[in-house]
Amino acid sequence: MPRRRPPSSGRKSTPAPTLPLPTPGKAVERILLIDDDADSLFALAEYLRQCGFAVDCAETAESASAHLRSHHPDLILLDVLMPDTDGFQICLMLKANPEDRDIPVLFVTGLHETKEKVKAFAAGAVDYLTKPVDPEETLARIRHHLGMRAAQVELIRDRDELLREMLRRSKTKDALQTSLDRALIVASSTGAIQFCSAPAASLLRTHIPDMAPNQLPPGLLAGGAVGDLRIERVPAPEGKDCVLLALHVARPPASFRDLLSLGLTPRETEILYWIAQGKTSPEAGLILGISTNTVKKHVQNILPKLGVETRFAAALAASDILNRLHAHEPGMLAALTSPVDQAETFPAQPRST
Repeated sequence: MPRRRPPSSGRKSTPAPTLPLPTPGKAVERILLIDDDADSLFALAEYLRQCGFAVDCAETAESASAHLRSHHPDLILLDVLMPDTDGFQICLMLKANPEDRDIPVLFVTGLHETKEKVKAFAAGAVDYLTKPVDPEETLARIRHHLGMRAAQVELIRDRDELLREMLRRSKTKDALQTSLDRALIVASSTGAIQFCSAPAASLLRTHIPDMAPNQLPPGLLAGGAVGDLRIERVPAPEGKDCVLLALHVARPPASFRDLLSLGLTPRETEILYWIAQGKTSPEAGLILGISTNTVKKHVQNILPKLGVETRFAAALAASDILNRLHAHEPGMLAALTSPVDQAETFPAQPRST
């Protein structure tokens, strides 16, 4: 048996209060009233319009659905007793729709039983008003829930912006860690690691396997050594409370033996080594105890073996190997910064048999 609507008390609506003009540029908040009682619907709608709201009215669930498709309200006032379906079912349908579920719903009911109010909250309502509604109380509740919703939207927006910023910083840090080919660490004055490049992380795992996560061992902030691992303190930018450390593994001094992989004879390897150090043919001959002409003849044999045409290109090939093996030693690019003896630039010739 359908429930009967409680009789109206005949209470007259309160005139709208005098309100300040809307703030220029501020969006007008939209309210959807869903009630099959045309008289109370009209009176409440007029009151709310005078209070500065945009108001849409619907007398059935079907017309309410049409309004929701064309306009997205900021708040809904929903009557419990409707002719085609009750307000509880309408509210449940709203909350099942991702586009509408966050719209605050206030039930308007003439029912006073506690179980009906509990049912309203269970359906997803944020509040309820008892008929006959008091316009000023209705306005106060509407403004309260619109303010709550605006604060919620702002919190969600701030959270999303924070998540985007955290993701951006994480990607930047990952890109920096993988793009740096030097072993660098940025630490606080207490030794807490704030940044660690991929090569530095690899060296720490190899040489200090028992190190606490993200914390340098005591004493390493000033630089020093752990086995073959060398830690050099680099001056940090002025005003920055951090320590910049460069890491590298101690290696034997560079020698001509580092170039034996090129397939040259031992004597040719020695000559190429000194060429890579920026020495001229007379200087290389003096170091090796051979004549300048002998050095030049060896250079003519070195060029085709390396597949290059100039002494400079040969020095570059040798320096590339030496730099990879001794990246932190000074003087490895001497051949590239020293003047090239143009007289010792030879065309590539086939090796005599």
